[in-house]
Amino acid sequence: PLLAIMAFLNNPDAVLDEVIDLDQPEDELFSCIVGVIRTIVGDEWSTASSESVDITKLTGGITNILFMAVNKANNAKVIVRIYGLGTAAFIDRNSENVVFATLSKLNFGPTFFGLFKNGRLEGYLPALALQIEEMA
Repeated sequence: PLLAIMAFLNNPDAVLDEVIDLDQPEDELFSCIVGVIRTIVGDEWSTASSESVDITKLTGGITNILFMAVNKANNAKVIVRIYGLGTAAFIDRNSENVVFATLSKLNFGPTFFGLFKNGRLEGYLPALALQIEEMA
């Protein structure tokens, strides 16, 4: 339903009650990722299946595990950010998500599609990941 999907967009208070378990076999992991995207993003993803989506693990994340999902039917792209274990001890995820949602609403960052229990779905912006030495 459209109203359920709209509840997640730019809303740091709405959280899908789903955990993406990185320890499961890859086919189950990818199926879980596609299910989360279908539920949160909807639209062009609502009929996507695991077979119709390419999922690639991205490198360069420091505290998170990142995947890019590409819908083969329309080339729509979503970033799946799975929070690193224990990172809540030094990263205030609530504040981070409020900032990301606000930037998305103002079109100053990637689309904030929504949250699930251990991560966030974001729009894809083509860019290069900085190396650690480039951050100083």
